[in-house]
Amino acid sequence: MVDPTLSVGTEDEQITLDCIQCQSVLAKCLGPFHEWEGRLYVSKATGYNLIHFTPIQALGTSNSSYSIKDQLQLNPIFTNRDGQPCSFEDVEKLLQKMNREWHVLSMTDLVFNHSADNSPWLQEHPECGFNLENSPHLKPAYLLDRILAHFSDEVAEGKWKHRGIPAEIEDEATLNVSWLFNYLWHVKV
Repeated sequence: MVDPTLSVGTEDEQITLDCIQCQSVLAKCLGPFHEWEGRLYVSKATGYNLIHFTPIQALGTSNSSYSIKDQLQLNPIFTNRDGQPCSFEDVEKLLQKMNREWHVLSMTDLVFNHSADNSPWLQEHPECGFNLENSPHLKPAYLLDRILAHFSDEVAEGKWKHRGIPAEIEDEATLNVSWLFNYLWHVKV
């Protein structure tokens, strides 16, 4: 095993792997890009020397940080003071400032295999996505997912109140999911 060489600052000060203090940030929750510096400086001021960003690319319809619509485009919610979308160059400048002036490293996840359902690339190449035609072994997982989605809809509509399953979680007792196994046991596929 070879430990990485991590360096920060203008003098390329070395940081050993065992000295990393990492904080993960949910990039989509950082707000407009022009507010990032102030928010991220809090991490530096509280002793972190590495900030891990969840993906910063354009997100798909689910808005999950790991469901990318376009790997080559920044999330359009990252705007500058004038309301215009920021660029990869804007992000690079901030990351360089964090490294050179704050002595804080940065990293992000590269997500090449989680394309959103509304990804133009996936729409052009549907054979690249898992589906029941090209991956029939996924049928049990698909069926379980559909059953759980149907059940979740019924719970939200209040159809399971008579069985002690409320439509809304109000206390810790409603988190008991033992009834879920009973439901799944009786489902006819």
